[in-house]
Amino acid sequence: MSKTLKRPRLRDLGLGVGILPVGRWNAITDVPGVKVGQVTLIRGKGRLRPGKGPVRTGVTAVIPAPGNLFTDKLAAAVHVLNGYGKSVGLMQVAETGRLETPILLTGTLNVWRVADALVDWVLARNPRVYSVNPVVMECSPHWLDDAAGRHVGRKEVFAALARARSGPVEEGNVGAGTGLSSFGFKSGMGTSSRKLPRRGGGWTVGALVQANAGAVQYLRVGGFPFGRELVRAGKALPSRTCLTAGEARRGAANVEAPDAGSLICVLGTDAPLSARQLRRLAARAGLGLGRAGLNSGHASGDIVVAFSSAERFKHEEPRPVISRREVPDALLGDLFAGALESAEEAYLNAVLRAATLDGANGAKREALPAELLRKYLEDRRL
Repeated sequence: MSKTLKRPRLRDLGLGVGILPVGRWNAITDVPGVKVGQVTLIRGKGRLRPGKGPVRTGVTAVIPAPGNLFTDKLAAAVHVLNGYGKSVGLMQVAETGRLETPILLTGTLNVWRVADALVDWVLARNPRVYSVNPVVMECSPHWLDDAAGRHVGRKEVFAALARARSGPVEEGNVGAGTGLSSFGFKSGMGTSSRKLPRRGGGWTVGALVQANAGAVQYLRVGGFPFGRELVRAGKALPSRTCLTAGEARRGAANVEAPDAGSLICVLGTDAPLSARQLRRLAARAGLGLGRAGLNSGHASGDIVVAFSSAERFKHEEPRPVISRREVPDALLGDLFAGALESAEEAYLNAVLRAATLDGANGAKREALPAELLRKYLEDRRL
């Protein structure tokens, strides 16, 4: 068992987020048909040798529905909290409201290599296609990784897609989350889900978060300002913009600029929603991320992509008029709550599940002190 698997999820500490119940695995894979596959690259240590290592990166693949996504597309939408990031495919999704490939996450400078490999994967299944819109997003692992080495390519992408499964999703230092940091501590991948009550349609909403953002003074766990407790206990220093002169002279390994990093959230549901409604759903996920501590500053590329697996849209539609099921807008409230709650908890799981990891040139990110958080929460339990 890896060190990552020994780290607790939020609910292992006796605390949940929100009021809606979670799905079977409390993961995006609770949405029927959704699969996740990951490839983790951890090799080498010591001095950075560009192109050689140390390597601390990977790729995470989300297959949102069974079958051929290119010929039978899904409704999808994009909500950009802050556009400081590198991505492929978001413009067409925002314009057409359709998703036609799996969603891949990776490190910043790997985006175009990963997108190229994803096109190869789609073309192998659709050999006469002349245009494909691959969807790839990123966060930067440069603090620990040989980012310029661009170590993720076709082999890793095809492996992640082949490994995609339903069921529990590994979190922390895995896949696209391998080299990431949040709140000055190690972070990575995190996930959560919500199962709506029957009166709300019984639908499922799930979130997968690639977390690489947040200054410690903003960190809140279940609404409690745990980040301030970490500063008070001497476990962390606030962001550079909040340091005193003495703190700046002493320095700290986990000092973060409040607008550094990025965060990607993939949101899925089996509720029949239009692209317009999915954009609204994605915006509510942004509210949940903010409740956990995301402040989305200048250099933080923070993006939510939402999809619905309920309806399929033909690449070549012979009918002149089509109709689709759609949840009435007046009944979206529980879905909005599910998006908010699952995104917030997925972000916290991404930090809690990540283990201490070192990287290039002796850089190191410590794991969030889970036992301190456990005691902190126990002291505040009514």
